[in-house]
Amino acid sequence: MIVLQLERAKPIGAALGAALLYGLALYAGTRWLHAESGMAVVAFLVGAPIGCCILASVIIDPRGQRSGAAHAAYGALTITLVLIMGWLVLREGSVCLIMAAPIFYMAGISASIFTLFFLQRKRGPPAATLAIIPLIGLPLERMAEYPADTGQVKSSIVINAPPEVIWRNTVELRDIRPKELPLDFSHTVLGIPQPVDAQLQGVGPGAVRKIQWTRTMHFDEVVTEWRPTKHLGWTFRFAKDSIPLAVERNINLNGEYLRLTGGSYDLRPLPGGRTELVLQTRYWVKTPVNAYCHGWASIFLNDIHGAVLRVIKARSEEQARGRQAMLARGPARG
Repeated sequence: MIVLQLERAKPIGAALGAALLYGLALYAGTRWLHAESGMAVVAFLVGAPIGCCILASVIIDPRGQRSGAAHAAYGALTITLVLIMGWLVLREGSVCLIMAAPIFYMAGISASIFTLFFLQRKRGPPAATLAIIPLIGLPLERMAEYPADTGQVKSSIVINAPPEVIWRNTVELRDIRPKELPLDFSHTVLGIPQPVDAQLQGVGPGAVRKIQWTRTMHFDEVVTEWRPTKHLGWTFRFAKDSIPLAVERNINLNGEYLRLTGGSYDLRPLPGGRTELVLQTRYWVKTPVNAYCHGWASIFLNDIHGAVLRVIKARSEEQARGRQAMLARGPARG
């Protein structure tokens, strides 16, 4: 029984090994051919899982005798190992891998099922030859021009404080403590950098907010619109060392495929001494999967907005309570 199980496991082990070697070769090819512009998005993001899963299915079940569910399982297992290899061997950022995972699984499992269809046909080219398609796409993608698209994410919070109190915390938010920040998917699970400090240099349009995040990430927000207690607008400015390499491998906010372009705070008075604070960030993406990227941008930016807005809310409400308590006590007597 044990010998039989080992014999059955041999094709699976060989298939997974071949698939991983194929993935490594495709990764190396994209890095070499696209050294200046970065990773070939289509060839690797879609081509790698398709090619890996085609090889795995052909080696495990060359005659197409097993079920579609079995081939789907082979595809899922292959993609799981490819993602693990990407993290352990290639040291790809966890954020990139998690973003790529849905496309990897969808493309890989679909390829495994379609491979079964070709294996069951008596005529036509061998299914394994389909694995060369991503290799053909590598040099072709160098000539591709991806469409650019813009997007924006808005988040809001209601604060029990007047606009003049909140304004001070929007233009400058110093020394954010870890315990002030909420738990969320982007920061707690994925570990993307968190806000640490926002220091204002100057007043009015042309002033600069010096932004510090964890993991030594830093950039400037150059003020373009300044209406005290009502509106603050800015554009982003990044230096060469703004985004450390360790962070850039996960997500680059000023890269070839994604770039932050501007942002704003809007303060809207509400009845009862409350204020709605709206934080907006604008960006553009330039990929063959812009709609998919918009979804992830919404997740990341809403989490970043939420962290900043909650800190502003807590500090502003504490300051408002302190001011009310001081007014209730009346003027100090000397």
